[in-house]
Amino acid sequence: MGQVDAEGPTIKGEFRELCDKELLHINIRDLGSRADDCLPNWLKKKGFRTVSVHPASGLMYDRAYWYPFVGFEKSIFFESIRWGSRCYSFPGGCDVEVPGKVRGFFGGDDQVFLYWLTLNTHSVYDERDIVSSDFVCSNWEVDQKSSLCRYLKLQSQFFSTLAEMAKWPELSGSEFLVIGDHAPPILEASYRGEFVDERAVSWIRFSIP
Repeated sequence: MGQVDAEGPTIKGEFRELCDKELLHINIRDLGSRADDCLPNWLKKKGFRTVSVHPASGLMYDRAYWYPFVGFEKSIFFESIRWGSRCYSFPGGCDVEVPGKVRGFFGGDDQVFLYWLTLNTHSVYDERDIVSSDFVCSNWEVDQKSSLCRYLKLQSQFFSTLAEMAKWPELSGSEFLVIGDHAPPILEASYRGEFVDERAVSWIRFSIP
């Protein structure tokens, strides 16, 4: 685990991680050959199936247009499939549903690269999106009514979802990399700086035997 420098909106974080590039603007519908060396394209050349999933609309930041350029053969957005529910922090599907939507891509003979851009840990961290979190904010001296508490509960919920996904037998031998796009906006001034470094995001990398 560690940290990397990060700033700007989510799409800058995506290009940082997928293409090792810094965006100067976000008019990127047609990337053409400029995306040939992005990670999904590189892995596709190595024989991987490349899949992306993001519960928001594919029109957001024009992802439906540029994801194929960076190498995703299949992309799942809010409008792509039927979701069982709609979440509130940001319009779209619920992250807890994502594992069930992508499990079918695994278990065959192909190697699969799955890119999952989460949605429900987005500000303002709506309490209605917390459905299965056992994180106790008071144990960490965080006000249970604060936006930070809701954020931490949503993150706990995501990692619990990911942990259940990592138990799938078809993911044996897989490698996971979880990384932030940018520092989370914390609404209460009293918590800013104490819990968040606005110039960095954390990453965690682990393998399944």
